[in-house]
Amino acid sequence: MNGIPLNPCICFGVPSLDDLFGTFGLSHRSYGIPVEGAQANLTLVGPDGSGKSLLAFHLASRYAADSFSRSKAASTTKKSIAPPMVIYISTDLSTSKADSTWRAFRLDRPNLREIPFYHGTVESKDNLPVGQEEVDLHVALSPLNPSRDDSAESLARYILASGPPNQNTAVGFIDLIRYPVGDLWSFTSRLPEPDPNLARPLLR
Repeated sequence: MNGIPLNPCICFGVPSLDDLFGTFGLSHRSYGIPVEGAQANLTLVGPDGSGKSLLAFHLASRYAADSFSRSKAASTTKKSIAPPMVIYISTDLSTSKADSTWRAFRLDRPNLREIPFYHGTVESKDNLPVGQEEVDLHVALSPLNPSRDDSAESLARYILASGPPNQNTAVGFIDLIRYPVGDLWSFTSRLPEPDPNLARPLLR
């Protein structure tokens, strides 16, 4: 993760989990996974069916929403800055299954998700300004086609698109069940690396 958001922590949007991560370091108590600098690498490890894909969905939705808010806030004091693009690459979820899961957990409306019976124990020092117009922010799960550049769902078009934050944002979704690309590692390695001089750094 490079560029926006330059935040002290990365959140899953699952309060009890973010709260737990925030208690790991006594020198850096935060709400979420503490991050030093502008780049971080995360790995979710667990057996099949343990919920890795679902947690990654939550992370993508929350990151997209927080990035949107940060870029909006930055645009009020600096030149217009586009949020980073977020791409979810799946080897086990079809597009239809991913979309139904995305909406079932209200990941399309991350700022409106309600967590009942939750009482936090760690106070966040990350004062992220969320404007009134962002409360109903819509984060779409947008299917991407890595094989055809002339498609409306073209991965290339999604990566090249740039611009200031508008009223909504999206998480790109590549269904490798439908669009196999051969060697997954080579495919992800060939995706453009984040460039601090570009308007839209990339989270993949």
